[in-house]
Amino acid sequence: MNGKHYVYGITDKIFGGDRHFVKVGHSFPSSLPPETSDACAAVAVASLDAVGFSIGAAHIEVKIDEEEPKLIEINGRPGGDRIPDLVAMVTGHDPVVDHVHAFLGAGLEVPNSTLKRQSGAAISFFHATPGTIRSIVGVDDIPYTKDVKEVV
Repeated sequence: MNGKHYVYGITDKIFGGDRHFVKVGHSFPSSLPPETSDACAAVAVASLDAVGFSIGAAHIEVKIDEEEPKLIEINGRPGGDRIPDLVAMVTGHDPVVDHVHAFLGAGLEVPNSTLKRQSGAAISFFHATPGTIRSIVGVDDIPYTKDVKEVV
């Protein structure tokens, strides 16, 4: 906003499947060492500057290759796969709301140091072998505590 980019944080993608190409979840903030997270954030900010991105939220994907972050893609929108929900739970700022506010002229003017940080949040996607689902049991038995926000 106003020529500045604020990094909400780095999200870890969790992969599985035979060749590890299938996303099975996300966690926020990243468990990467601080120097690696800082390097990823620097690549993200430099990428936004390079394309002249100046308003709204952006979702940047970076992959660590040979210990160095490499740009995969830049998206002029908040992340998908419920990542904004994880970010909001941890930081207190909803990237989707902040994105809309930016376009309404009431953008986020908060330096990184003021974003609140709680322990963290994660999402795991249900994966099943091919077949017919005949029933789903146990969902009502999951204890909803302050640590479990939603089961769908």
